[in-house]
Amino acid sequence: MLVFLFFSILLTGFTQFKNIASELNLIQLAFFPLSNRISSISSLYHLDSDFDFDDIQRNFQNRAFVNAIENLNPRIFNQSLSRAIADAKISLNQQNLDLLKLPINRLEKIIEQLIKHHDQYVVVIGDIVTELRQNNVKSAENKKDLLLEKKRNVKSHLNFLSTRVNDLTKRSIQEIVRNERKAVFIIAILSLITFIIAIVIGLVSILALRPLQNLKETAKEIAEGHLDMRVPIVSQDEVGDLSREFNKMAESIQERDFILRSQQKQLVESQKMAVIGQMASRISHEIRNPLNALSLNIELLEEAITDKKLKSLINAVSTEIDRLNRISIQYLDMARTPKGETIEIDVGKILTHLKVLFEPECQKQNISCEFDISDNLPRLKMNPTGLEQALINLCRNAIEVVGSDGHWGVNARRDDDQVIISVWDKGTGIPEENQQKIFEPFFTTKDKGTGLGLAITNEIIRELNGVLTCESKKEVGTTFTIRLPV
Repeated sequence: MLVFLFFSILLTGFTQFKNIASELNLIQLAFFPLSNRISSISSLYHLDSDFDFDDIQRNFQNRAFVNAIENLNPRIFNQSLSRAIADAKISLNQQNLDLLKLPINRLEKIIEQLIKHHDQYVVVIGDIVTELRQNNVKSAENKKDLLLEKKRNVKSHLNFLSTRVNDLTKRSIQEIVRNERKAVFIIAILSLITFIIAIVIGLVSILALRPLQNLKETAKEIAEGHLDMRVPIVSQDEVGDLSREFNKMAESIQERDFILRSQQKQLVESQKMAVIGQMASRISHEIRNPLNALSLNIELLEEAITDKKLKSLINAVSTEIDRLNRISIQYLDMARTPKGETIEIDVGKILTHLKVLFEPECQKQNISCEFDISDNLPRLKMNPTGLEQALINLCRNAIEVVGSDGHWGVNARRDDDQVIISVWDKGTGIPEENQQKIFEPFFTTKDKGTGLGLAITNEIIRELNGVLTCESKKEVGTTFTIRLPV
């Protein structure tokens, strides 16, 4: 489009200046020759000083004067002016300039009148010369006023013709100047319009290409792994539709990536738990046999020894053996995630049982315990042993965290197609940097912890097709939330 406008400006400028050149050529071919002919005629006939009555009376027998009179031949005068006006008409016809044909026609009429008065003037001169040659001076003097009148007529028409030619030439030049200014103005306007259109096209191109550039950059970001990037939608046209579809595709990719990462993480954790479980099972069996033997021998020693000092040492050894035995049991629990029979269970009933189970221990340590169980909890089809074990682990963990005079509780409710069970405590909270590690095996911040409780609980909930999450704020408390499908 810009190229078209550029060539249009060139063509317009060329046409305008060509017309100006044609008009200048017209003046050169028509008016200047006509003006020169008029000047030549004025010079030839000496109309300002010659051929008055006294001049004729004084010189009518002079050969040079006679020759000058003969040069006033009307045929020569007529041919000179007629040729000039004819040349001007030919130039007008060649240039196809109808605008100046009317002024030329008017000049032609003035020339006709001039020729008429010139012919009459020449006739009067001839009559006076004839009368003088016949010595009829009186008769010749009677024509003196007529001669003066005809001479004035010729002079006035010749001056009028010269003035009209000069005026016409001047007006033509002024018209050419106006046309030139008009051409320059038109070219300037077209150039300005082209410049404005170029700016508009540039801005439109930038605005039109910016979404595509954003689309390109976003696609590059997504290719580099930033799947949360989206293209801003700034229009309702095809580019806007493309951006929306691209965002849908990006969301789909992000969702699939999240699912794949989650599945991969679950697979890795399951494999890790399986390997750890196998190792734990083997180690536990290897440890428990010697521990059982040690425990029996310690009991025999306790019965045989009466010394109080030795008996206290044996009691300390017995306590550590019991602790090792509990650890080995936890290892075995990891090795064999509960896989009991799947039946319909009453979640509210299980939670009520847990309340009864932990109330004595809480009362003993002066711990406040709250159970908020909704009445509309649905029955779930799953392994009750697994769910109960997971809840016991979480409740036990809450009691250990809050300690004496602490505060913890359990909330249970239905939310659409899932049951949400929250075990919360008002303990010290979990540091933010540790919250991503709490479900990893052997990770613990407790002095006597094994780091297996939450790992086992998470694995149990996963086996129940549920999700276990943790929210914690330091010095505020922690909430573990189980989401089970209905």
